[in-house]
Amino acid sequence: MKDECLLREYRTNKYGEMFVYDEAKVPCLFNFTFSQNHSNFVDNEISDATAYVDIDDMFVNENMMRLEGMYFLFNRYGQTLWYKITKASVGRTLLTDNQDNNVFLNLQKTVPIKD
Repeated sequence: MKDECLLREYRTNKYGEMFVYDEAKVPCLFNFTFSQNHSNFVDNEISDATAYVDIDDMFVNENMMRLEGMYFLFNRYGQTLWYKITKASVGRTLLTDNQDNNVFLNLQKTVPIKD
């Protein structure tokens, strides 16, 4: 069963305040890990996350080349996890039919933006 995420784009108004410019709920497959290590007298918490979003979704299709910088919100275990999209890769079946068939997102953990 596919998960559902919220893709959200923020813009800044003339006063320097961020506002939600556009958003959409999109079918996706979401994978994340959490880890912790200690290095140079610092406790580091690390979260790596990736997602595949549905390439046939209208919002993804219209914004495919502009997904970097958008925010990726996902609800898991009763908590909304916030990530920033750092890279979007469009997958293409080059050897068979040369068609785009998926969008793979690299995500970076971020703090929630107050609306």
